[in-house]
Amino acid sequence: AKLIRDGEVLEVTIPAGTLFAANDTVLKPSGATFLRNIGVLAAEPSRYKLLIAVHTDNTGDEQYADALTSARANAIDDLLWQLAAQRETNTVPYGLGRDEPLYPNTSRVNREKNRRVEIYVVPDNGLLQLAGVKPKKK
Repeated sequence: AKLIRDGEVLEVTIPAGTLFAANDTVLKPSGATFLRNIGVLAAEPSRYKLLIAVHTDNTGDEQYADALTSARANAIDDLLWQLAAQRETNTVPYGLGRDEPLYPNTSRVNREKNRRVEIYVVPDNGLLQLAGVKPKKK
């Protein structure tokens, strides 16, 4: 996890293999457990927006990669909705396919690093002010 946008946004990066089996769109039981803390934030839709960005490597064709990452993003979104007692959440799931690799897809190790889930926790301006952070003007 790291702070970005001058400390206003928390980015949590999770290896896809932590949450999903290879080529699967169903969360592993251990993956669902791993996401419980994020579920607490999803239950506060008036305080946080959660962006869920799912990436993969360049194996398989582009259509498959897009479908896989979209289904995985939706699976995470569905779990967060369940963890929020099936109330409205402020989550936005994105399946980004293989379009934004962090590393060249030239080795098994790099492809594994590119298969990831990024969750961005974006607090609302009121919460930032409570924390003593002045929101950036747009």
